[in-house]
Amino acid sequence: MAVTMALSLSLSLASAAPLAAQYAFVSNRAAVGGSGLINWANSGPFLSSLPNPLAVNVTGTALTATVSQVGATPFFLMQAGIGVGNFTNGDPFLVADSGPLDILFSGNVASAGAQFQAAGFGAFTARIEAYDVLGNLLTGFDFAGTSNGANDGSAVFAGIASTAGDIRRLRFLGLTASLPPNNFGINNVSVNANASVMSLTAPEPGTTLLMATGLLFMAVVVARRASHRPDTAAGPT
Repeated sequence: MAVTMALSLSLSLASAAPLAAQYAFVSNRAAVGGSGLINWANSGPFLSSLPNPLAVNVTGTALTATVSQVGATPFFLMQAGIGVGNFTNGDPFLVADSGPLDILFSGNVASAGAQFQAAGFGAFTARIEAYDVLGNLLTGFDFAGTSNGANDGSAVFAGIASTAGDIRRLRFLGLTASLPPNNFGINNVSVNANASVMSLTAPEPGTTLLMATGLLFMAVVVARRASHRPDTAAGPT
């Protein structure tokens, strides 16, 4: 009986539901994974104002997204060049003048991120947050960088990854900067809509199996000891 119960327990543990979602800050574009991209160049000509909110496609996926910032302030579309900032030369980037800047996806994503630079040159701090479909804050990370006119791709990258693929909205906001902190720009946004490819620091599946095997072994030992105990129910002879 003990062996049967332990075997059932071990099988249940081995096929248990996945662990709760885990989140991580993503500091480079390659780590986002996936093929999704919000390319700001598709939104209009450079040096033009764009509507707020702004509807965009996430190429490489079936998703769309709505980009918005506080109030009715329009966005401004620019292209990186000498003296403009430290995105890579030629990069399209969207300027927010009254952030936070929100990107609301039409479906959940596993990770997303972009390079970020403050409008004023110098050191800055900023924050990136992820929300679920109900608008609940999932996680947030503060990060720091330096904005300059090097035009060399050195702008800091900020993204968030989730093992559960439950990110519906991404938010960028400035915290401190030489100009008003919510005056900043982000370049093209990389998006991974496939939750199955995200792996952060979750325990290996073998960990659960090992624990179940240990419980089974203990149950076998208990059962063997019980089988060698004298039968006290019969009383003295």
